[in-house]
Amino acid sequence: MVEKLFTPVTIGDFTVQHRIALAPLTRFRAYDTTQVPKDFVADYYAQRASCQGFLITEATSVHEDAACYEGSPGIYSEEQVIAWKEVTRRVHENGGKIFMQIWHVGRAMHSSLLNGKQTVSSSAVRSSDPVRGKYLEAMGRRESEVPRQLREDEIPGIVHQYVTAAENAIRAGFDGVEIHGANGYLVDQFLRDGELQGN
Repeated sequence: MVEKLFTPVTIGDFTVQHRIALAPLTRFRAYDTTQVPKDFVADYYAQRASCQGFLITEATSVHEDAACYEGSPGIYSEEQVIAWKEVTRRVHENGGKIFMQIWHVGRAMHSSLLNGKQTVSSSAVRSSDPVRGKYLEAMGRRESEVPRQLREDEIPGIVHQYVTAAENAIRAGFDGVEIHGANGYLVDQFLRDGELQGN
């Protein structure tokens, strides 16, 4: 069984040399105001690709209103695409393959990080989880807020954010894209019976 870990496997259109992958791990290594990955992010992923492995990035925001944590990266601006190009270049130089995980956090955000705009979700239901983040904790704002339920006519705009983010990821050189659909973030908020109310 262990021997199988070190045998090649085909994923979609490409083959990796073994079956050990780097799962998405939140690193908080982007600039807070721009969500552009810092220069050493390329080093981080390149080091983990040194054995010709398969990597998935940390969750990366599809829009400026989609991020939950300070320091998490985005893929909605040209500046972000340029920074990610260096990451993918370095990973590919080391023989690795890399997917980008994209997300919108929905109600897991706090309005103080949205310039006062209300958070959005599948329903106007407050999360039982506290909002996390170094600035929010410093301000003592940890309680989640009641989000605004997205209107049906707004949903295509959110879908478009995901499409644009995926296109940007491919332009940045990623081998594929994974949509974060768990852990109580926006996609998951539409899938959970207890959180989806109404239409």
